[in-house]
Amino acid sequence: MIAPVILALLFLGIFGMGILVFKKVPKNLGIYLLIFSLLSIIISISLALAFYGFQIVLRKFLGIILVFFGLFMIFKFPRPEEYQPSYFLKPAIILGCCSLIIGIFLIFF
Repeated sequence: MIAPVILALLFLGIFGMGILVFKKVPKNLGIYLLIFSLLSIIISISLALAFYGFQIVLRKFLGIILVFFGLFMIFKFPRPEEYQPSYFLKPAIILGCCSLIIGIFLIFF
């Protein structure tokens, strides 16, 4: 039952940071919003570490990074017509698929 609380605090902090970056906020309100966002992110990370342990949180974080890297290598890696030889495409897609599969495995198991 603690996972929704952790996620809500984390997303609330990220949402507050997004408001600070993309909206024109007055200076005194911006400082309070920055403090609130940082505190909610710190509290959510500390709750996650306290309830789930460092190894599990680190494994999930590494899985998320591998998934993003795999998606980048599959879809956004420079194509052969841009500035690299054509034989770089297949190893990049294979590396992307492998890192995507390993990342999904780390996230779910």
